[in-house]
Amino acid sequence: MSGVVQKIEKAPQGGHYLTVGGKRAYAGPDLTLKVEVGSPVEIGDALTDGVPHPAKVVAAKGLGAGRA
Repeated sequence: MSGVVQKIEKAPQGGHYLTVGGKRAYAGPDLTLKVEVGSPVEIGDALTDGVPHPAKVVAAKGLGAGRA
């Protein structure tokens, strides 16, 4: 989802919960966040240093972004 990172909370099991546009996503404890509160994001942007699933990137940003 596109929007602005509204909130970042530490998760009790480790990792973080990120809220963008009212939707919450989980980032595991082995991942480093690439955004902070107030960061603008577009659909398909990487929020962590993890490797995104190529098919999901293609669906969100197109074939060229998926290949990259």
